[in-house]
Amino acid sequence: MKYPKFFTLAVSLLMFLLGTLFLCGCSKPVATVNGQKITRKELDKELERIFGKKLLERMVTRKLIEQEAKKKNIQVSDKDVISAITEFKKNVPPGQFEAMMKESNMSMEDLEGDMRVKLYLEKIVDTIPEKEKEDYFNKYKDRFTQVEVAHILLKTEEEALKVRKELMAGAKFEDLATRYSIDPGSKNRGGYLSLVSRGMMVPPFEQAAFSMKPGEISQPVQSNFGYHIIKAISIKSSYSDLKGLVKADFAKNFLEETKMKSKIKYNI
Repeated sequence: MKYPKFFTLAVSLLMFLLGTLFLCGCSKPVATVNGQKITRKELDKELERIFGKKLLERMVTRKLIEQEAKKKNIQVSDKDVISAITEFKKNVPPGQFEAMMKESNMSMEDLEGDMRVKLYLEKIVDTIPEKEKEDYFNKYKDRFTQVEVAHILLKTEEEALKVRKELMAGAKFEDLATRYSIDPGSKNRGGYLSLVSRGMMVPPFEQAAFSMKPGEISQPVQSNFGYHIIKAISIKSSYSDLKGLVKADFAKNFLEETKMKSKIKYNI
């Protein structure tokens, strides 16, 4: 499961460690290796090298969002924030929310702050004319199009051809996937994978899947995993079907353009 951006363990760890370093201000080494010291200064430098730029960029982005929201007189109430967090928690397995908070060293106040910024951005994008977002979709339509697929993975082409023959004779795809597929991640789901976008699958699989019509079953497709029999279940290629995905990508592009137009000065 992918954690949301505001659950970035690395960033939280950096903030915690840097805070500890600055508060302590002592010369005691943070570790010794066979008698050789690793100093706080060395650790500080390494943390900044690995995480510093990413953390600073995150802070810059947050500031830009807050400035844009203020410019457009956009408000996000405490009730909006709590409601969004409650909705998020509904989509997380029991116990996982608390575990994620603990693992990322994040307080509820931190989460509320990040959620508020997320809602600011959503409301900013909502103020932009729908036609502008639809034009953006049409410009990059191939990037957004998704295909819902299932597959049966076999070791050899001979096995794949045999399974396809059974399918053409009327056998159920789900039954044959459970019986024959060597893909442990999908065989017990009747071969079902998910909605896939371009770039998610290996090239031969992608090329076949995105050339199919709903309900169609492919010829054997060879990849480095074996031979796939692919079934196209549905295709999402309209703006109305992909609106949420387009909105998220549009927001990212909007932020990049806003950053380019802004006067940002880095002093580190």
